[in-house]
Amino acid sequence: MTPDVAPSTGAAYSLSLDGLCDYAGNALVTTVLSFTTAASGAADTTGPVLQAIVPASNATDVAVTSTVTITYDEALSLLTAPVVTGAGITVPGDYAVSGNTVTFTPAFALLGSTQYSVNTTAVDRAGNSRSSGTYRFTTSVLEDSGAPTVLAISPQANAIDVSPLTSVVLTFSEPMAPATLTSGNIALYANGSLIAPSVFRSADGRSDADGDAATGERGGRGDHLAGYRPERQCNSAVRECVHHLGAQ
Repeated sequence: MTPDVAPSTGAAYSLSLDGLCDYAGNALVTTVLSFTTAASGAADTTGPVLQAIVPASNATDVAVTSTVTITYDEALSLLTAPVVTGAGITVPGDYAVSGNTVTFTPAFALLGSTQYSVNTTAVDRAGNSRSSGTYRFTTSVLEDSGAPTVLAISPQANAIDVSPLTSVVLTFSEPMAPATLTSGNIALYANGSLIAPSVFRSADGRSDADGDAATGERGGRGDHLAGYRPERQCNSAVRECVHHLGAQ
């Protein structure tokens, strides 16, 4: 929608949506959107500048349950999502933007005695992007004595009519050490014969997929898997998880 007359500066506006429906005749619930224009008519061409960050730069002994909160000098776009990395993975989690502050809540506890990096790139409501650099903090010493578990495997156990091009995907309960997610620790068998797979790890370290080492593809070749009974096995280096996909 483009107004016939330019909106005034520093004014409150409302947009009402009423009487709209889809092709099937289902009506959209009446919706009212409100916004306020900027106090100045000058174009905003500069990105947000970081004002404060918690944990602080180079902080140590940070609790593994901490969130990351960053404050900038202007209101942020809801698309602002500073990436947090550490231990070889991109930490998954949720972002909450409120005014000029964005808070990142990790999906799981961080690792102990680990340095994490925060990419402070942010976007303002005018679409301007700016990075204030990379900030780092180190978590407190914490012994992790709980073994990971396998949350899900695809294809499911005893699945039939699985495409020969399908990748076998495992999802673990926590990030796995990258050095252990290898074809030496994860084996793919078909009718008792070993197929040397390529192993691909997700950015958050919680999922991995087998492909075909001969083709470099994420799914196995048809002449390798068609009509076979695949068995996928993880040895003790990945906490002894064993799963059979079942007969076709």
